[in-house]
Amino acid sequence: MESLGVRRADVGNWQKRLTFTSDLAIVSYGQHRDYSYKNTVELALIASFVAAGLSASEAVAFARTFVVSAAAPGVYRGTLRKWLVFPAGDYTRAILTDEPDLAKLSESLACPPTFNFVDMSGLFRRVDELFIASQEG
Repeated sequence: MESLGVRRADVGNWQKRLTFTSDLAIVSYGQHRDYSYKNTVELALIASFVAAGLSASEAVAFARTFVVSAAAPGVYRGTLRKWLVFPAGDYTRAILTDEPDLAKLSESLACPPTFNFVDMSGLFRRVDELFIASQEG
């Protein structure tokens, strides 16, 4: 999970404070945790959204839509636009786009030209690769 930007310490912290969309297995200290595909998607999204400036609770809520639809690897392949873009500090006005044009985004969203970008297609590709590799190994 580290390769997705998800630190073990963060998972433990988030699990204590937040309600996940996916069921995350509870394990004792030192035990190995198995992650479902939905767990992997949710944790990667939360880590990405937190890195983009959202609070952990906002990140969980924002990730929910993507997690609910994440049934199996490849579910979003070819159907999801590349970038999730939102004005800095306002994830509620996020849009998905393949080719972000900052000038047009600033005008259409009526906001200052400061944005956060999350590479959604790259994130899901990496989640799929990691999850498939873990199932084969």
